[in-house]
Amino acid sequence: MSQKPTLDDRISITFREPNSVKSSDVARLLEEVSLAVIEATKTAESAEKSALDPALNPHEAEALFEKSTQATFKLRRLTNAAGRLEELQHERKAAEQEAVRWENYKRAEEARDNCADRIKKRYPALQKELMGLISLIAKTRLAVRQVNANLPDSLAPLGMPEGIAFDYPDSPAEKVVASARCKSQK
Repeated sequence: MSQKPTLDDRISITFREPNSVKSSDVARLLEEVSLAVIEATKTAESAEKSALDPALNPHEAEALFEKSTQATFKLRRLTNAAGRLEELQHERKAAEQEAVRWENYKRAEEARDNCADRIKKRYPALQKELMGLISLIAKTRLAVRQVNANLPDSLAPLGMPEGIAFDYPDSPAEKVVASARCKSQK
């Protein structure tokens, strides 16, 4: 069974392969490092205090001085790692957000291209059909207007084709009646 990587190992791996970690993983590692900085500060202060004890003989003092130097180095290294991890977390978060924007862009681009293909395939026929329908509507409206201008006795005006198709009043008489109803309801 392999041994679990130490905090120093995980810090080192993170900085050697920064693009392979998520911002959330960096944030968790930063929390651990911040706690380790607190402990390392206590250890370095204690080691320095012990090394400076005048009751120690020179060999003991030198050994404790070495421990103090190592503890101070570890503290400085962890403090440096914490600062760089904070920067890396911001970089990874920005990269992740950029990746999301790219995915959104690709989806929108694909949807746009699919729509454009459908337009290319269907629009010419639809345009031709619509233009024919618009022309027919215009001719019919002209004919209805001409008839309504000179109606036979006792006949109501003809409605326009759109009004008949969509069941809304558009003959002059119906508009007057509808307008009068609206005014009387106020």
